[in-house]
Amino acid sequence: MRLECERCRSAYTIDDDQLGDQPVGAQCPFCRHVQVVQSRSASSGSGYGAQELVLESHSYSESIDPSDILGSASIDAEDDLNNVLDDSDSAILQLGSRAEFARKEKDEAEISPRDVEVHYCGECGLVLTEPFDQVLGLCETHQKGKQEQDLKGTVGVDHTGWYAQLRGGKRLGPISLDDIRARVRVGNIPLSANFSRDGEVFESIHAFRELGYLASLKLDLAKSPKQRHLPFFSRISMIFAPLLVIGGLGSGGYIAWEKRQQVIDIYRDAVASEVPSVPEKASPLRRFLAQWARESSDSIAGENLLSQARTLQDQDRWPAYNQSELLYKRALVTNEHHPEVLAGYVENFALWRYSAASVDERSLMRRVLAHAQLIDANSGAVHRAAGTFAWISGDLNGCRVGADTALQQDKTDERAKVLQASCYLEGNPALAISEVSQIRTKNPNLKRAERVLADAYRRQGRYAEAYAALEHRLKDEASNAILHLAYGQLDQALGRYDRAQRRYLRASRLPGDRQWALLLRGMLLLRQQRLSMAVEAFGRAEKAGPLAPERGAMLYADWARAALSRGNISRALRLAEQAVKFVPHDLGSLVVLGEAQLAIGDISLASQTARRVLTSRMDDVDHPVALVLAGRVASAEGNVGEALQHMRTAMHNSPKDQRLVTILASEYLRNGQASQAYATMRKVVEFEPFHWSDEGDRMALSLGRQVMLDALAQFQRSAKNPRNASVAHSAAAILQIHLGREVEAEQSVHRALVTDDANVLALILKTYFAAQGGAWNAVEKAANAVLLVERGNAVAHLYRARAHSQRGDKAEARDDYLAALRSQPGLLIAEVELALLNHDSVTSEQIRPVLEKALSLNPTSIRIRQLCLEYTENEGKHHGESEALR
Repeated sequence: MRLECERCRSAYTIDDDQLGDQPVGAQCPFCRHVQVVQSRSASSGSGYGAQELVLESHSYSESIDPSDILGSASIDAEDDLNNVLDDSDSAILQLGSRAEFARKEKDEAEISPRDVEVHYCGECGLVLTEPFDQVLGLCETHQKGKQEQDLKGTVGVDHTGWYAQLRGGKRLGPISLDDIRARVRVGNIPLSANFSRDGEVFESIHAFRELGYLASLKLDLAKSPKQRHLPFFSRISMIFAPLLVIGGLGSGGYIAWEKRQQVIDIYRDAVASEVPSVPEKASPLRRFLAQWARESSDSIAGENLLSQARTLQDQDRWPAYNQSELLYKRALVTNEHHPEVLAGYVENFALWRYSAASVDERSLMRRVLAHAQLIDANSGAVHRAAGTFAWISGDLNGCRVGADTALQQDKTDERAKVLQASCYLEGNPALAISEVSQIRTKNPNLKRAERVLADAYRRQGRYAEAYAALEHRLKDEASNAILHLAYGQLDQALGRYDRAQRRYLRASRLPGDRQWALLLRGMLLLRQQRLSMAVEAFGRAEKAGPLAPERGAMLYADWARAALSRGNISRALRLAEQAVKFVPHDLGSLVVLGEAQLAIGDISLASQTARRVLTSRMDDVDHPVALVLAGRVASAEGNVGEALQHMRTAMHNSPKDQRLVTILASEYLRNGQASQAYATMRKVVEFEPFHWSDEGDRMALSLGRQVMLDALAQFQRSAKNPRNASVAHSAAAILQIHLGREVEAEQSVHRALVTDDANVLALILKTYFAAQGGAWNAVEKAANAVLLVERGNAVAHLYRARAHSQRGDKAEARDDYLAALRSQPGLLIAEVELALLNHDSVTSEQIRPVLEKALSLNPTSIRIRQLCLEYTENEGKHHGESEALR
């Protein structure tokens, strides 16, 4: 027989054979609410048949005695009630007559608090302390599986596309179903909110089976007990009770005033107590303690678990972090309210696996941190953990506050000093180097300090010293995946892609964050346009484990970019949509999604995506890649003025990117403005071409191949006109170089010079190819040809200076570098190379500021990074020779 739950409005069936003449209790399998049902054939005055039921509203689920429910069955209410309820196929309990049930309800209403039953998890036996978990009969670990089991076969478990509408019209979404449930549970989304699967039609929480049981349980907990009529004397006592309370407070206040000094002394003693008071609020980790106690092995036991955990954490190795977490768990089983243990558990989590953790895990750690602060707000360890959590999540202000407060509590806290130095990395790496160097000397066992030191050296351009800081550890820790990843990222920053590949591959085979190593390798392969290998790496990273939000967006966006480059547009679209589901406002994901929509021909959706990028509150909405996408969409819609405006803004935001200049020129050509196109191309000769730059950790934030291919097609069509042929061929050569088509680029340069041997851009490109081949005499000859056509060209002087330097003519090289800087004072690479040329006649204190300035103004230039590495290597070698002579 089909029934509808009066709470969650879920429909379910019961066996007709179990319906007799007496009322029975039916339990909803979704929210576990029990309601009394009776066959209509047994009720008087009914015109309905036996197949219809009468429902009455009684909330029995929390107060029924199992012995009364099951008659003569002997079942322990504390251990087996939840199992009986789960195993019942029809979820029907025989309750007996109405009079008997009324008597039992009255008896249960008079039970004293001491007789309240203890609730256990029906799966693992954990004692349930939270009312929400008690009603479900399951701990949080087993709730998710139970929810999906209940919903199986009725409504599919949807993980995306849910929306919530709060009071005032504010909307949240799209967010996952699990996220909706979690927010309702903690109260971030009120029960009065409306919900929707598509963002259009919103209904109350009761309309959705996936959420209805949450509402019924929450509302049930919020119900107030029935008010009973009080006797006369009770009402009189209620009138005089406030007067007695006021009198008592007044008397106590008078006594406290008379003996205020004793009261102050008592208060000071309480505050100064070394044992912090236990807060009334239960620990967020309480539900896990029983499971941790069973998982703990004797080998983990020790007299000082906290000290052992900290020692392992300082080793900065993946297995050590893992073992440290186990020790913290064991310590929490012993004392769940120890503030330093709680703080250490959170700090270890942040240093070890924050980047791979889910939203729920991060939220839990924030609650644990808040609980530790509630216990002891003055603990230095708690403040250090808060600062570490803030630093790893990108909150530099929170990091600085946590580190400074921890050091105020304990000036010798070296872990807090390392955290403070990590805060200095963004603004003052020199100070970070000074601080961490001292810590290394005092405490060589604090291994994480060496990674911070290497990062500080890298930010200063002292790459050789960064390598040395890591190499010191790698000799003893050859199997430490964390070090191989750090080495690989240094190699990648310097353009040593093959070495970086080997490091990432090695890290993926060692114990550690295998998923991150595979993802880094896939992104590097994509940058090298080794597409099939990149796709394979992305697939392996996806299977390596659950994806955290940021990591999921990164993986699927770059995977979509690889699919686009291979021409698999439909797959690229699916992958890009998946990336946006992980982080809806991620710029890289939205850009790839827009490109895929354009490639598939869906201009309307691409326009919506472009508007999402430009109207969002992201800090990088003026990123050139975002502006190029908006310009391409506007061009496809026929909005020529808007398209050109977006392209011009992109070029102004990154004026030294030859690709952006060339793409803007191609847009002029698309709209028949050839003169503006070739006037724009003149800007390319103002700076050195093809300084390959590391475009960040994400290929999704780089210009796509399709963008450059479209621009290349425009120039190739324009080259058919003899009047435009020379400039069009040289512009096409720039794009071909960036697309990795070096042979085709040289052919385009040759065609440009055949048409016009005075084409400055073509001559500079010829100089570039000669330098790539190491033919320095040809470089000087081509540079002289440029200077004959355009006197004072800074790029020509730069290449000629390099030719002189390679042949050892330092005086001529110095003159050309100075000439290049006179023509273009902002030519950073000329400043750096001139400083290195004068290395013998100037001190390192004069050279290092030049390198730091170049890195700060052009941090993505691989050429500048390589020069910094050469300098620090030569300086280290020279220093070693000086020490040997001494």
